[in-house]
Amino acid sequence: MRKLLVTLVAAVTAAAGCTVVGEQPPPAEDGASVKLRVIEAQGTALALVPVHIKGKGPYQFLLDTGASISTIDEQLAKDLGLEFTGQTADVLGIGGRANVELIRVERWKMGTVALDPGRMAALDLRQDQRGVSGLLGSDVLRDFGQVTVDYRRERLIVPADLASPN
Repeated sequence: MRKLLVTLVAAVTAAAGCTVVGEQPPPAEDGASVKLRVIEAQGTALALVPVHIKGKGPYQFLLDTGASISTIDEQLAKDLGLEFTGQTADVLGIGGRANVELIRVERWKMGTVALDPGRMAALDLRQDQRGVSGLLGSDVLRDFGQVTVDYRRERLIVPADLASPN
């Protein structure tokens, strides 16, 4: 149930709520740029973001602006020694509702862009055929105020003043 929920939510909402660059000229990169890996799946372009956690990685996280909370594969969370908070949260998606455990992540980044410490949902993602280790959701992306997803150039661009490399 959890895998189905994550897969369906990710496939439907991967491009929702973000700026998509199409036929117009590419934007001036006045922000920090993160290299994406764009793949086609079921007629939809999915963007994978390289994420480092506790200095390890990169792990491929699916960019999912429709996800209200970022997620990580529960086995990866255990392997990295991430703190399980003892709290749970209800996650709702097209496939239904699931109650998931929450973990705490202190030190992580997408590409070279440092991310604020926060919570993530831990889900069993081991059977994902694309090698996805998690979802990077709107809870993280909203910290930047605006993000641009340039599918053609395979870049995620965030405002320079909010992107501090570590």
